[in-house]
Amino acid sequence: MGLERENILSEIIKSLDKCLYINNSSIINEWMRLCAHNNKKILISDNNQYENGEFVGINLDGKALINIDGKITSYSNGMIEL
Repeated sequence: MGLERENILSEIIKSLDKCLYINNSSIINEWMRLCAHNNKKILISDNNQYENGEFVGINLDGKALINIDGKITSYSNGMIEL
């Protein structure tokens, strides 16, 4: 039983280690490929303030990039609605 646990923990640690060293751009590319609101008109709410804009992507820090009246603004939190 102890050896089985060690093998499981070893595999978990190997998987986590791979995740830590993945290039952010590959994660972002995969996110953008699967993103439902990419290049769509959205409503973003942040601290009870609402803005209409177009979701244009995420940056290397994972912040949402929203085009609001021709200006790209980044958001680290808030709710996005289609």
